[in-house]
Amino acid sequence: MILILADDFSGAAELAGVAAQAGWSATVQSSLVIKSHSDVVAIDTKSRGISAAEAIHRVRSAYQATKDLPLRWSFKKTDSVLRGHVREEFVALAKVAGKNRILFIPANPGKGRIISGGIYLIDNRPLHETAFAQDPDFPRDTSSVTEIIGNDPNLPTRTILTTEPIPPRGLLIPDVQSAADIANRIEEIDDSTLCGGAAEFFATLLARDTHPPSRATPIPRRPNPAPKTRLFICGSLAAWQNAISDDAESHHIPLFTFQSTATWIENAINALNTSQQCLLAIGQPDTDKHSSVPKRDSLSLLAHLAETAVSVIRKARPEEICLEGGATATAILDKFSWTHFEALPSESPEAGCLRPRSGTYRPLLFVKPGSYPWPETVWHRFPGQKPTLFPRLDEPN
Repeated sequence: MILILADDFSGAAELAGVAAQAGWSATVQSSLVIKSHSDVVAIDTKSRGISAAEAIHRVRSAYQATKDLPLRWSFKKTDSVLRGHVREEFVALAKVAGKNRILFIPANPGKGRIISGGIYLIDNRPLHETAFAQDPDFPRDTSSVTEIIGNDPNLPTRTILTTEPIPPRGLLIPDVQSAADIANRIEEIDDSTLCGGAAEFFATLLARDTHPPSRATPIPRRPNPAPKTRLFICGSLAAWQNAISDDAESHHIPLFTFQSTATWIENAINALNTSQQCLLAIGQPDTDKHSSVPKRDSLSLLAHLAETAVSVIRKARPEEICLEGGATATAILDKFSWTHFEALPSESPEAGCLRPRSGTYRPLLFVKPGSYPWPETVWHRFPGQKPTLFPRLDEPN
């Protein structure tokens, strides 16, 4: 078994989706009662938005829960822009797994996210000059990966130039500007190395694994049957700043942001009945001159979104739910007591495609990190049609 430990649900879903697309059987679990015969098991430790001490405890507990399973190798999934308790979780996991060096590659060069000279760049812009500078929970005022991660005396954090070999000890972050840079580093991995980071590093490791997956060959991409109803839910500030509202409008998807909960639910259900799809989002009510919603912290905003979305789901029972952001996914899925999911191959590998393994209502779930846009294949899965026009809920009555 290959073990993935992710600090949020979207990261677990993303890597399980990578495995499923490559032909491996994969599951996502948010429970430490490991019940799976899958090739790949991705565990959501729900540790990004909590204290560092509790995050350390959850990572250790998740790894120890697999001690009696035939574990071949493990991977620590982190946020690609280094949000969360990255160093603390890595050091804790390395200790319990008996590793003395960590090869950490958070770069996704295929998505324009690279590390050059120890500086994190997104589409050639330093991280602290992007929208992540205003992240409500982990604002970025520097682009230096060592400054963001911090240092531990037992496993010192170091950046490594492309031409440098990996040292025998430490939390090591190499410069990565291409897929070839990732592939070259894999040659230096040995039994003392704990690997972790972003999706492209995991995909490269998986492709080099010589153990045959249970499905033997990759399942070809093929469209799932077109759904009758589909609900998008966006609780991510990063996604809003990436203009998801413009995407919704261009694809004729009714969009609803905050106002009264009762009105929000009613309008969303009407949209699903008439247009077969809609998008619920937090938006940015704090900065909208028309907003009737007072300024609140990100957790209370997310809780309000989740409460509304769950009401819509229970009444409308959409066939597909597209969840943007790990915290958003967790807040909603926990309400249905879903803890085990099967990862499915799909025509949209950039977003994890999951189905709950229990319950009478088992919608298809597309889950992705909030820091990336939805792939066009997700927008085009659904036959676009001109929707019935609804007023934006942040406009005055």
